[in-house]
Amino acid sequence: MKKLILLFLLYIGINSCSDSDDNNLNQTIDQTLIENPTFSLKFVRTSRGSTMNNLQVGDSLVIAYKITGVTIKSDEAFTIMPQLGGPVSHQILGEDYDLYYKNKKVDKINTLEKQGKFTLYIKKAGNFSHAYTAFIVNTENNEIPNKLISKSDLYFNSVRIVAYNYEIRLRKSSTWQHSLRGVFHKLYIDTGNEEYDKYLENLTYNVYYNSRSFEQSNFRNKQNRDFYEVQRVEGGKNAYTVNTIDKIVFKKEVNGVTTNIEYKNIPVVFYGRKDDWGTEGNNNL
Repeated sequence: MKKLILLFLLYIGINSCSDSDDNNLNQTIDQTLIENPTFSLKFVRTSRGSTMNNLQVGDSLVIAYKITGVTIKSDEAFTIMPQLGGPVSHQILGEDYDLYYKNKKVDKINTLEKQGKFTLYIKKAGNFSHAYTAFIVNTENNEIPNKLISKSDLYFNSVRIVAYNYEIRLRKSSTWQHSLRGVFHKLYIDTGNEEYDKYLENLTYNVYYNSRSFEQSNFRNKQNRDFYEVQRVEGGKNAYTVNTIDKIVFKKEVNGVTTNIEYKNIPVVFYGRKDDWGTEGNNNL
């Protein structure tokens, strides 16, 4: 139920600004629509075992397709084409995502099979609103004749998360005192560049690691923030370090119902010890 509510919210937001991305489908006006066909898409799994609402950049998303109510001739095949989109819908093939079918990178799917699976490899952060159209084509030239089956949509989102730590020398050692260094743990989350990509903005979230949790309020997109208090370590003493974030949990309320959005198993990268770096390390992102 929570997933459906979140997907509905994303659908309302994206649909209100994606009219420009639908113009390409108007090219099919002169084609004959087959009576009572169905073309459906269904989420199967992701590479990290997450859902369509908490993907991360670099994840792969497996989608099942099914075509019913259609019979093809011996010289025909099915073609499933991703609709040409723009930055709002995040459907620019090769830039926002890559499409794979039977372990091959493709720009469209040509097949004789009425049902099967294809994979989307996510390359950017954002709130994705994808449309795919199924046709019947001639197998000799794969051109689209006058047989449009139907269109089906996908909605999902992804973020880019970078967790890192580093040290800065605050004081050199001397005869009278130990050296002093600052140890920083930072978290950078990118939800995308478009207006409707900012679905996590201002939310409170918790970062869980080493059986501890650290709460932050008022999330800001693409802002470096501490997820552990800054340490001031003297001499050769060891600082407390975090190597892996177990999960990051955002709480989002929709129509009075609180939904958790979780991102799991985030590695924390050590960016080194530098004296002249600064506290954010933006040049490493």
